[in-house]
Amino acid sequence: MSRPAQLALRCFVIIAIVGLAPALMPAPGPVVGPYVSALSALTAADAYAASHPHCFRTCTPKNTCTTGTLPTVCLTSNGVCSSGTCR
Repeated sequence: MSRPAQLALRCFVIIAIVGLAPALMPAPGPVVGPYVSALSALTAADAYAASHPHCFRTCTPKNTCTTGTLPTVCLTSNGVCSSGTCR
């Protein structure tokens, strides 16, 4: 094998070992000591935005609103049902 090929193979092996090292090491456990923050153990729950109260509602032939499967808004006013896109 030529000298440049050997050098390239060595570089490839080193890069492969460095790349696989984090996968072979276990995750660190909880830190215990006098300099650990009391807030480090707290985690925040995911926050989700509330949907519009009239979303997924559609008009019926009787001019009333009912639950639907499309993201549309249904509102009735003076006996007339109107629907539009949900925002």
